[in-house]
Order: sequence, then structure tokens, then C-alpha cells
Amino acid sequence: MRIAKFLASCGVASRRKSEVIILEGRVSIDGAVITDLAFQVSESMDVELDGQPLKQNTKTYFLLHKPKGVLSTMSDPHGGEFAIDLIPGGREKGLFNVGRLDQNSEGLLLFSNDGDWANHIMHPSKGILKTYLITVKGEVMDSELRELTAGIEDEGDLLKAKVARVVHKRRFETVIEVILNEGKNRELRRMARAMGFHMQRLIRTQVGPVELGQFNPGFSRELTKEELQQF
Repeated sequence: MRIAKFLASCGVASRRKSEVIILEGRVSIDGAVITDLAFQVSESMDVELDGQPLKQNTKTYFLLHKPKGVLSTMSDPHGGEFAIDLIPGGREKGLFNVGRLDQNSEGLLLFSNDGDWANHIMHPSKGILKTYLITVKGEVMDSELRELTAGIEDEGDLLKAKVARVVHKRRFETVIEVILNEGKNRELRRMARAMGFHMQRLIRTQVGPVELGQFNPGFSRELTKEELQQF
């Protein structure tokens, strides 16, 4: 196994960030500093990062109902509450978030220590669908829903929903189900802004075969074998 992949499997960082760590001379194998990114690690070797021994984590996969106001990032210079810390032992397991939800969004967020699986989930070519419920102020017209699925130009990107349909109409607000298959940065908020919608709530309810269900914010659990097999 290449050295960067080994570091990623230990939960150190992504492969790309692990390469930077290696090139900085922070990794040693059997007592010798290694900066060759092509170096192959075998099971019999002792690998250390900054003098601390590393070992591969058992691959594990979690979902979390991220509450509003909690950060998806692993750290932040300004502080705050982090989603990873809502999963018991999440940091010790080497978990990292697979995709993101911004601080003001809530709902289903996946975590794993399996970099290859994470790349599979996030790569646009895989077309893994993500379902959201957005609550906007006022009434939404059918023509506006058609515009969401036809595509909206924003900052050089074509933002396009696979599905957009009204699920609830209340006196002063509308709840819309939106399904995306790419997930560009802050895509739904950019779409809402371009449409002139005043968004009041954004919650992700499903990623691929995994559904959020009726669990309260802060709830987490491991994914089932059946869910993993469906990705």
C-alpha cells in the first residue's frame, strides 16, 4: 500500500493532505524518515507520525443528524461545536465527514475513516442522489420549480436540480423537496438566492440509500451492511 494511502487509512488525513505531511518529513518507517510518495508500506513495518506510532483503523461508517449551528469541519480557528464530536469516539476512530453541510443547514451527514469509500460517495460521476427539504417564505409557483430543474446560471456554474416539488404549503411558507446529483458548493443556497427565495430552513434527508428518518438532531448510528451494499 502506498504510504499516503496508509496514512489515510489510519485516519490521519485525506490522501492529498497525507502527501503534504509525508513531504514535510514528518513520517518515519522503521526509524527512517520517508519522503518518497511511491514508498510501499507492508504489514511488518512500524510507521510513525511525528514520533507517534500509527495503525490502520477498522473501516467504519456512520450517519449523524447534524443540528443547525454545528460545524461540519474538523476544526476551526474561531472555535465552535463540531459535528464529529457528536459521534461517540468519532475522533478516536479516525472518522471524517463525507461531504459537508454548512453551519446553518441540518440533517444527514455521513462519516467514515475509509478514504476510498468517501471518494466514491462524493465523486460527481457516481451520481449519488442527495435529497433535501427547503422551507422558503411565501408561495412558490410551478414555473419556479421548472426553472430549478431546467438549470440556473450562477458564478459560471449551472445549478440544476434533478427533482423539485412542493410537499407542503402553509399560510406564509412553502416546503420544497429538492434532489441533487452533484452537490456543488452551497448549491441549494445559491439556487435559492438566484431565484429570490427567502430560505428559512434547509435539511438533508437522504444520501443514496441512507435516510435520516425521524431521529432527533445529534443522533448518530453506524450504517448497516444493507445500506453499504446499495451504494
